[in-house]
Amino acid sequence: MMETVKDAVKLANGYAYSFETSTLFKDGKMRLLSVKQHQILALLLKNIGKVVSFEMIIDNCWNKDNVDFRTISSHIRDIRNKIDDGITIKNVRGQGYIINA
Repeated sequence: MMETVKDAVKLANGYAYSFETSTLFKDGKMRLLSVKQHQILALLLKNIGKVVSFEMIIDNCWNKDNVDFRTISSHIRDIRNKIDDGITIKNVRGQGYIINA
């Protein structure tokens, strides 16, 4: 089933992201992500090419709740598994994550 990708930001290898609907598309088909995965991915995409610190992820996606690195790392791993090509999320040791799309 093809979904509309209207108003979505085009990314590499057929990916697109709609900030309005918090939806990730691959070749026009919606990719299912959890709410937290969408929040993290949207934050990374708003900061393409910049390091997004762990603190920034916590502040924007967890409202300063007590969250550890392993929880963030687990969500990043799950996002990576769902965007198998074209979008690269790299860990910047001790600082955070950077996305190239």
